[in-house]
Amino acid sequence: MVRNKYFIALALVSLSFRGADFHSAKGPLIVTHRGLHSSLPENSIESMMAAFHAGADYVEMDLRYSKDSSFVLMHDCSIDRTTGGKGLVADLYLAQLTTIPLKGGHTCIPSFEDVLRTAPKSLGFYLDFKAGSEAHLVDLMKRYHIIERSVVYVYQLDQIKKLKALDPTIKVMSGLPDSLKTLDEKLSFLKRTQLDYIDGKLRDFSKYELISFEKAGVKFWPDLDGKANPADWDEILQLELDGFQTDDPLPFISWRHSSFSF
Repeated sequence: MVRNKYFIALALVSLSFRGADFHSAKGPLIVTHRGLHSSLPENSIESMMAAFHAGADYVEMDLRYSKDSSFVLMHDCSIDRTTGGKGLVADLYLAQLTTIPLKGGHTCIPSFEDVLRTAPKSLGFYLDFKAGSEAHLVDLMKRYHIIERSVVYVYQLDQIKKLKALDPTIKVMSGLPDSLKTLDEKLSFLKRTQLDYIDGKLRDFSKYELISFEKAGVKFWPDLDGKANPADWDEILQLELDGFQTDDPLPFISWRHSSFSF
């Protein structure tokens, strides 16, 4: 009950910071890693809500499987770095995990269903699918009606096939293999795998390549490392990117608000 009251209070306080909702955002979409984790515990509901109400469009969440096959939010395979406990996520039961406090906050490790029940209906989900059942994930996405506003990041090509077989409308992201050198090779790979989004660094691709990807129905969301760099903002506009990922969303949110508030 105390945790739920905290979430409600945070949401009410944060509402004043929220600008346009996910569906009407102007300018590139802002995807924030693990919520507003520079000041709040990463992969926590409080961090996710703070990022959303500040103006982020998508929030990245790292999904792992508990011993009893339930999804929880945790970046590492162990809980040692971010909590007051120790052990591998896969060795602990859901009931154990959700009572372990996160460092630097007021909450415990959240289950994915806790997030789905709490999240605003206009939040975009960027699901980093680190471990678990594809069928279980798709079932939850359907049950909570988030498929349309979600992107799933995968690490193995067979995961793309499994997800698309379960629901062809699910949007999937991954990186391109380093072995692909020519544009034709990259386009062939994208067609074969049915990827919807590409991950990578800001200057991994030329504008001509990005235009070719766009024509093939594939978007590029670069991963901007570290603190926000004003030079990146001009590059994002020059490349006409649909969105980007960042660990430092607040400067970008301010930039987008000042540049696209018309």
